Amino acid sequence: MNLLDDRQLAPFRKEYLEREKEIQRYIGVYLSGVVIVFGWIIGPQSKPLNEMALGNDGYNIFAFLIISVVNALFITFLIYKSLDVHDTTQFITVLAQPNSVYTFWENWRRSTYSATKPVRTAYFIALAFLPAIMALMLLLFSGIKIFSSEASLRNQLTEIEESRRTTQKSITYPDPNVPTPVITPIDVSFRLERIQSVFSVARWLFLIVGFLHLVPLWFFYRNTVPTKKKWDVIAKLKEAQAHKVSPCSKEVLHLQEFVENSGVAQRVIPETPTE
Repeated sequence: MNLLDDRQLAPFRKEYLEREKEIQRYIGVYLSGVVIVFGWIIGPQSKPLNEMALGNDGYNIFAFLIISVVNALFITFLIYKSLDVHDTTQFITVLAQPNSVYTFWENWRRSTYSATKPVRTAYFIALAFLPAIMALMLLLFSGIKIFSSEASLRNQLTEIEESRRTTQKSITYPDPNVPTPVITPIDVSFRLERIQSVFSVARWLFLIVGFLHLVPLWFFYRNTVPTKKKWDVIAKLKEAQAHKVSPCSKEVLHLQEFVENSGVAQRVIPETPTE
């Protein structure tokens, strides 16, 4: 197998580093977005969640579903970028010489000598934990509201109106010329009917949003189990190349045959002629 030297692999290493930086930038953007959303929900000017979700005749629930969709898309994007990084580093490792610094680097970071190996899995789980929790909270909250029974919605609307009446009663009007507002009896039937009409559409949208979350879940699976298996195959291939023996594993043989038959080492980066 004709392998590439470190100089030929350098552009791919540069591309890998650029993608790593891009991932870090987008993680920062995501965390900023999370802070903004929480500020909107629990800020000093915010309203109770029930009132926010059932306000505007129930149309506010679509805001929670839209945030959930954006969250799912962002998770999918980040996991895809992670797969892209794996793709580049696997390509570099497969085509690197057995004594290449790239091969040694991959062996090092997977060995017991690596400082990050003991915490790498925990770091990866923690990084995926926040988006997963956000997705679960948004879907759970939206689902509870959208699929609430008529009696439950009526009780929630009554509680909201009672809270408003209590707030109005607590307001003092020192100017005797200003008439005190009249507190009318609570009647939530009309609002309940409108909210139920809106939620009948929101239920279908909720099911679509829930189904969309299967995409980042599948991406997450591809980024863990199959990718790890491919790294194991690559490690066995490099070990066989280092010892100049034929691979004994069927998967490793298939990988070696693919590289040899594709002629990628001859086509990727041509040799620069020396003067």
